[in-house]
Amino acid sequence: MIKVIQARKKPIALFFVTLMFIQLLPVPLAYGLTSGPTQPEVQSFQPAGTTEMVDLFTGDFSYNVPLFELPGPNGGYPFNLAYQSGIGMDQEASWVGLGFSLNPGAINRQMRGLPDEFKGDDVYTKMSIRPSVTVGLGAGLGGEIFGGAGELEVGFSVSQNNYKGFGYSIDGEIGFGKAVGNGMTAGIGLDLSLNPKEGIGVNPS
Repeated sequence: MIKVIQARKKPIALFFVTLMFIQLLPVPLAYGLTSGPTQPEVQSFQPAGTTEMVDLFTGDFSYNVPLFELPGPNGGYPFNLAYQSGIGMDQEASWVGLGFSLNPGAINRQMRGLPDEFKGDDVYTKMSIRPSVTVGLGAGLGGEIFGGAGELEVGFSVSQNNYKGFGYSIDGEIGFGKAVGNGMTAGIGLDLSLNPKEGIGVNPS
């Protein structure tokens, strides 16, 4: 048996060293997973209207000392000094003592537009917007139909705008006119346009 152990001394030593490292590594990992100390005012918070001195769930003692009430237009805001037992190992003392909490609250201001105390002071607004520039090129073809009684025009144009990008437009117009006497002419027309940004347009005249 001794000869077998001496022959396998290195694998056995390697096994025990590995076992030792397995026991050491989870320790800092466990410390990293703990939540750590929390805010003491949150752990021992008590509402102003608390009257029960014993927590029915944990049996901890709790006491509430009303200090004063701050008057306001929609009612007062009470200030109370609360104490709660059951101090934990990682619990820290608040600014009024260990287990005590005094929450005076806070006033937050949200300003929309001008402040309420604005009294006609100069307000400067600066806007920096690039001008809209459009460069385009178009061509059209027109002619008379039905012996001069009607006109037909077709046009095509392309454009480039620094805000909207590249675009094109296909336009068409058809119209009919007839002289009714005394130098007067009656006519009817229809304009069609196709633009991928604005859609299809139909304008009768």
